[in-house]
Amino acid sequence: MTRQNISSGYAFEDTYGYSRAVRVGNQVFVSGTTARPPHLDGDAYLQARAILALIADALAEAGADMRHVVRTVVYVIDMADTEHVAPRPL
Repeated sequence: MTRQNISSGYAFEDTYGYSRAVRVGNQVFVSGTTARPPHLDGDAYLQARAILALIADALAEAGADMRHVVRTVVYVIDMADTEHVAPRPL
């Protein structure tokens, strides 16, 4: 199977062998996505939106989109922010 590393251009990739996403066959794996400046100082909602935009860009480069996502894991530091970044489905 072919492996495609999706780069974000962030400095850590070369130093630590990190990739924003990896596509192997018809599966795409995205992990380690966090807010970066200028969104790092925003509230939890703005940080989550920025992170989701980074993920959407990585998926697009891999030939996928947010409709193809089957599982997400969200970590929050303050439980009060949970409702802002991971609302319950309707």
